[in-house]
Amino acid sequence: MTTPTRAQDRTASRGAAPAGSYWLTSTADTTPRPPLRPGARVDIAVVGGGIVGVTCALLLARGGARVALLEADELGAGTTGATTAKVTSAHGLVYDRLKRRVGADRAGAYGHANEAALAWMAALVRDEDLDCDWRARDAYTYTEDERRVGTIEREAAVARELGLPAEFTTTVPGPPAARAAVRMRDQAEMHPRRYVLALADLAEAAGCLIAERTRVTGLHATSPCVVVQTDRATLEADRVVIATQFPILDRSLHFARMHTSRSYIVGIRTPRPAPAMLYGIDDPSRSVRSAPLPDGAELMMIGGEGHPTGGDTDTEARYRALADTARAWFGEAPITHRWSSQDMTSVDDLPYAEPVLASGGRVWTVTGLRKCGMTLGTAAAHHLAARFEDRDSPHAAAFDHPRVPSLPAVGEALRENAGNGWRLATGRLRRGPVPEDLAAGEGAVHGPPHRRVAAYRDDAGALHRLSATCTHLGCEVRFNPAERSWDCPCHASRFDARDGRVLDGPAVHRLPPVDR
Repeated sequence: MTTPTRAQDRTASRGAAPAGSYWLTSTADTTPRPPLRPGARVDIAVVGGGIVGVTCALLLARGGARVALLEADELGAGTTGATTAKVTSAHGLVYDRLKRRVGADRAGAYGHANEAALAWMAALVRDEDLDCDWRARDAYTYTEDERRVGTIEREAAVARELGLPAEFTTTVPGPPAARAAVRMRDQAEMHPRRYVLALADLAEAAGCLIAERTRVTGLHATSPCVVVQTDRATLEADRVVIATQFPILDRSLHFARMHTSRSYIVGIRTPRPAPAMLYGIDDPSRSVRSAPLPDGAELMMIGGEGHPTGGDTDTEARYRALADTARAWFGEAPITHRWSSQDMTSVDDLPYAEPVLASGGRVWTVTGLRKCGMTLGTAAAHHLAARFEDRDSPHAAAFDHPRVPSLPAVGEALRENAGNGWRLATGRLRRGPVPEDLAAGEGAVHGPPHRRVAAYRDDAGALHRLSATCTHLGCEVRFNPAERSWDCPCHASRFDARDGRVLDGPAVHRLPPVDR
């Protein structure tokens, strides 16, 4: 039996349920590239075929390096295929917070890195005539709470002070109850998977080797090269970039410096596009944009309902809440698509694009892109290309280390890791129903502390038993009923409920099956 890909998982519809990610369903006929073959030797190996990895591979290949891009599944089928794909420097209330935490210089570098990435992407789409539904839009960060109008006004003032195209406004298109917003002019939106696939074609034309369905399982920084082990073959490279969202083989302990969250998106069919890209800062937050459909209609996407990965939550209730918002704002219409995404945020809100510890500068990683990977990921790729080519990186202050975290950031890191320790210690005390009592579509962890079993009964009635211990650092996984996955509450690895294969890292090994 052929193992389904992550793209197939996220586009599959169960019964009468809505389809998965529109970005994947609309590119489901893509022909995958072959896996890695033995004997490859390159200057730089890039691990991860999302927007960061593909952009990095394109820049490095065009710079003359021999590059190999390795993707465990299919290009753009991971986080890039689950994003809302807003190409914008409007990142919530980030600029006022960054200025207070890390100073105006770094806050400004962060903003200008995003604006430069947006300009580069727009020029590339225009010059290469990329088919990715690119269109210019304004972005509004709004509140419906009269008490938070001052917060919005302060954010607009700081963003404008840092040189961003921001302004305060009380006229907000869209949400009827909106009181005020930061308007960011001349932003954009696009189809992220078509964009990534187009960049991959450009990278191949520049000489890049691309291998899909090739999972990296180990790195050995030996002399004179880095040996990259995969489930297909071994590759040698002078340098490696890990662009897998959460770093696999995390030797720099990024898991202790970030927190991970999941959020959800529903899509409805409407006759007209959204008036702008929208993000509401209130609780619960809401994110809105639309995308053109082939027949001239629009897919209106409403996102939000975020929570820590692996936390106790009713995911179906979160989808229902988004559907209620969609209907309240845009009228009665069936939900045609729904999907979820996962994001990592550093404790000081700045992204990481840095060498991995004890690698001698030969292994680099990009992570902590918040929910803003379109621009931040592109900026990080440019930063790495500059570093590898011994050029100055104009926005280095947004990425370079060492950096001393502020007291609020330290407190946040301590709380996050204390929570992970508690989950690690108490997970094996949780009791669930015995596997034989599970109904179709249900999963639960059961058994004594030394032999915990993650049991799942599929729609056909077959019972699947896996180890309940995450293969990353040993936390106990929890069942995600909406996505039929086992999610780790400590460091956000996710596994297929049937066969235990990795859906999201940092884990690289599947949950092994267990006997009755």
